[in-house]
Amino acid sequence: MQSVAHHDQTRVLLRDRSLEKPKSKVAHSSIWAVAAYSAYFILALLQQHITHAVSIGFGSYADEAAHYLSGLMLRDYFFSGLKQSPVDYVSNYYLHLPMVAIGHWPPVFYLAEAAWMLVFGYTRADILVFIAAITALTSFTVCLATRDVLAWPGAFAMGGIVQAIPIIRWSNSVVMIDLFTGIVILWAALSLGKFLNTEKNSHAIYFGVLASLALLTKPAAACLALVTIPAILLVRKPRLLRSPALWGAALMVAAISAPWYLATWHLARYGSNGGPLGENLRLVAVGSITGVVRELNVVLLLFGAGVYLFFRKENRDGVRAVLIVLPISMVVILVLARVGLENRLLIPAMLPMIIVSADGVCWLSGYLRKSASFRAWRTCLVAGAFLLTYVAVTPVKVRWIPTDDGLGGMVSKILSDDNAPNMVMVAGPNGASDGRMIATLAESMRVRPGNIVLRATKVFAVTNWNGTPYSCRVSRPEQVVEELDTDGVNLLAIDTSPRWGKWRLHEQLLLEATLQYPERFQKIYSDDASGYALYRFVPKHQPTMPKAVLNDLKKKLELNPFSRSQDFDSKN
Repeated sequence: MQSVAHHDQTRVLLRDRSLEKPKSKVAHSSIWAVAAYSAYFILALLQQHITHAVSIGFGSYADEAAHYLSGLMLRDYFFSGLKQSPVDYVSNYYLHLPMVAIGHWPPVFYLAEAAWMLVFGYTRADILVFIAAITALTSFTVCLATRDVLAWPGAFAMGGIVQAIPIIRWSNSVVMIDLFTGIVILWAALSLGKFLNTEKNSHAIYFGVLASLALLTKPAAACLALVTIPAILLVRKPRLLRSPALWGAALMVAAISAPWYLATWHLARYGSNGGPLGENLRLVAVGSITGVVRELNVVLLLFGAGVYLFFRKENRDGVRAVLIVLPISMVVILVLARVGLENRLLIPAMLPMIIVSADGVCWLSGYLRKSASFRAWRTCLVAGAFLLTYVAVTPVKVRWIPTDDGLGGMVSKILSDDNAPNMVMVAGPNGASDGRMIATLAESMRVRPGNIVLRATKVFAVTNWNGTPYSCRVSRPEQVVEELDTDGVNLLAIDTSPRWGKWRLHEQLLLEATLQYPERFQKIYSDDASGYALYRFVPKHQPTMPKAVLNDLKKKLELNPFSRSQDFDSKN
């Protein structure tokens, strides 16, 4: 009896010690977690400072202004007290600031962006802190996902590799949705992998929720649908194909995301470049290989080692199976979508490759996480060495525009005009130029929507999302002047900077009109260094603004974004 009692006392002591130890581990992990995220966040902000992200403005990419204005529109809608229906508010907002992208893209990113703006502000500087937080969260997620293999020091170095990737450094300096999409897809993939390992219903639910959020961020998240079956086969658990939890997650994704795509499919489909599927297959396949090699270079060696180690194991990890399949699924979706290929679209494929690379680091260091001889700092040195090597061999080119480029002065002139609110037409060589002017104007407005902004591309030309095909509605400068009279335009903002590329026909005719009719176009602001110029257009007859003109514009510009008979375009 004494031996039994003694044995029971020993079990109690061991249990108490086992309960105390995890508490210290949790505290230790929490310290590492806070320190890691803080370091990543500071690094992201530092990179923005180095790349002059605030002074770049909204012209780094044609979509950037649309992503900013969509979040700003939702922020203003919530701030207004939701007094109008969403469709009416979007239509009216687009009439005044015609670079709203919601409808072409799903709403989750814009909702998160609007929430940030409500709390922290809506200037470019404010929203870039939001982008930095996303970049830091991406690095932190990679750090957490590799911690079980490398421990905290090595995992911290792997997270640092994320912020060294050129396309992610670029994404950290612009208002784009690709990095946000990549992190949500990665979260969903990790949840699916944990379900394959544990078969717990909770992980299937997490996967369903995160996959829905990913699909409501960008259609590219459809790659998650192509991951499930190959990953299940790789871990040799075909019985999971009949799992009620997995099918429940699929039904959840359909129920949450399908209504949005059914309502906006007529808008989203304009993002396709079209063209033969075979030609797009060749373009994306070759472009994906060259893009990944250019972005990851030496990290691919570690990824290859990680894949090799995965297939050598008898008991294969579900998380690694999902992460290995995900890049291939992403490329397949890009082929089917026929949206062309840019390196930013490969971000969801690169993040899982970095996580799998941790196995290569562990193998290269000669230690395994669970072995008695494991030394966390040895793997940290190996991961750190690869990080330094990667940074050394990876060139980064950042195109930036000086802060004082004349646009601020032109916007101030527009907002201080005595005739405000004005009907302002903006004309630039492409969507990035138009968007830069419109977004800067919106950012500077105290009351939005405010001035009514027209895009010369919309009024004088017929073109689609990608700028092709292109058809000019006017053929002579006289027709340009007549159209401006009809639309009630009283200010014309022009960007003639050569940095944007060549002028199209309607823009050339507009510029010719300013030269042929100097009495109608009075230059009230110009900055020769930047190419910005502002004209006051003198109408032939005093316009009866705004009701009659606005009604005509609504018909001409087809403003209802949720009407299936109309083309709502935000990019070109």
